[in-house]
Amino acid sequence: MSVALTGPIRQGLDNKWHLLALTVLTGLALGALVVLKPILGLALPLAAILCLVIIPRPKLGLYLIAAWLPFESLAGFGSDFSATKLLAIVTFLGWSLHLYKTKHTHINLNEKTHLFLLAFLALATFSLIGATEFGTGITHLTTLAMLAALYFVIIDLVDDQASLRTMVLTLITSSALAALVPISQFIISGAERAGGAYLDPNGSALGLVVLVPLAFAFLRSPTSKYNFAFWFVLLLLVGGAFVTTSRGAMIALVVMFALLSMEPLLGTRLRRQIIAVLLILAIMLSCLALFVDKRFTLDSIMSTKGSGRFYIWAAGLNMIQDYWLTGVGLANYKFVYLSYSYLIPGIHPEYRKPLGGHNIFIEIAAEVGIFGILALLGFLLSVLYKSRQLRRAHLIAGNLQQAINCSMLAISIIGLMVASFSLGALYMKVIWLILALSTCQAVRTHRV
Repeated sequence: MSVALTGPIRQGLDNKWHLLALTVLTGLALGALVVLKPILGLALPLAAILCLVIIPRPKLGLYLIAAWLPFESLAGFGSDFSATKLLAIVTFLGWSLHLYKTKHTHINLNEKTHLFLLAFLALATFSLIGATEFGTGITHLTTLAMLAALYFVIIDLVDDQASLRTMVLTLITSSALAALVPISQFIISGAERAGGAYLDPNGSALGLVVLVPLAFAFLRSPTSKYNFAFWFVLLLLVGGAFVTTSRGAMIALVVMFALLSMEPLLGTRLRRQIIAVLLILAIMLSCLALFVDKRFTLDSIMSTKGSGRFYIWAAGLNMIQDYWLTGVGLANYKFVYLSYSYLIPGIHPEYRKPLGGHNIFIEIAAEVGIFGILALLGFLLSVLYKSRQLRRAHLIAGNLQQAINCSMLAISIIGLMVASFSLGALYMKVIWLILALSTCQAVRTHRV
């Protein structure tokens, strides 16, 4: 049963700064609770769920999801049961009730972007016919379906600039605070590779890196002379990623900063500052390679075969050649890899064990087949193309800030694709969040 909201309560929930404070405090409280005892992390999500069921306000559920995402893995619940999934389920139920009441949706399934996504899900399902580990494939397919549902919910509910800004501000602010975890690990415990909020160093780094361009769009105005909050948040995001020493994330970060330095909409002064940051980052990476972490040197990369990635990719290419049509089955790469690893000459014994693809494009092509990877690439590229189209449309209409938003979202997607050549990112919720925010920009423009 839901209740109507009137007066101060509705105004308070509609105020973006109230929502931002609420969601960030929720994320911080959850992060603190789960550090003490993981099960306590369910307390606030359950309270939020009750509020959503009683009110219900699915858009508030999205804000809470954005606030909790950076802290999720700290809870240690595992992939099948987490506060985020509970919030997502209730948000979806609230969204369904919203659709029932309004009889209207902003989702257009005839759009190429959505068709590519649905085609990918269909091909991923088809790939499980001959899968070695059918149960594992079903589990991952269920996760993909949930991520796709979250993608469509965001498109339908984030329907104006205010909600878009609140969503991104919440995600960036909460992620910057979560970045303190790997930074603290590095400073206090002297961890060689700080794990961070996602526990896996590579995942932690990628989750922070892809948000860097959004900080330029949603935290710093091009007309602002100086913004301490922007630089502080940017420092936390970059610093949190840097201490993980993730090579794939660092390459993506350099590429994104290079693209930012060439974006004329950011203004000459800010672009010069970005170039200065890029040079500092290059110097820091050079020092890291020379004095701290030899994994960044070319000799180390070649001698270790990219920490075994060259072996893994060679096996993946052989899988693609043998299973080019149907693939080996979604999430079955590591199980089939074991038999293919013995066919690679000179492979180190350490890499003759079940391993993931460490390259989203090779891994999906091997698991879902050639048509599956084409569908996924079509989805990613169509979202990217829409962002660039919208940038031009907003510039023609004189909407500078909206054009910057589109450009920064596009750069985030490019950074994701660059990092995906050495990292696995398909099941990271923050990635789907960014893709949805890029697409909902297009939906809003079409409705104008």
